[in-house]
Amino acid sequence: MKPIVFVLALAAAPASANPLEKLEKQCQANDAASCHLAGVRYRLGLGVARDANRAGRLLQKALDLDEAGCKKGDAVACFVAAELHRSPPAGDEQRAVPLYEKACHGGLGAACAELERLANR
Repeated sequence: MKPIVFVLALAAAPASANPLEKLEKQCQANDAASCHLAGVRYRLGLGVARDANRAGRLLQKALDLDEAGCKKGDAVACFVAAELHRSPPAGDEQRAVPLYEKACHGGLGAACAELERLANR
């Protein structure tokens, strides 16, 4: 009986049951968080072979989407864009600071704390 249940479960599974595949489809639909998560998985090789080029493309799309959200006043998008700017390989703190400031002014305490931490080092 168990083999039949297993076959039925496989037949009922959606075509994109692979979580990474789902993330990439959501990224194609302009979901910044999905682009970010998929990019990190490719960068670190989590459940997939490491692929720096693919990771870079996905993370760049996440950054572009978050910067667009930031321009529309989304404080969380500003914060995430700042974090992406500070992440390797770019590590561009000068581009991150104005985004942290905008996120802080938008009421995101974590961004204010990060600005304070940067100022005190």
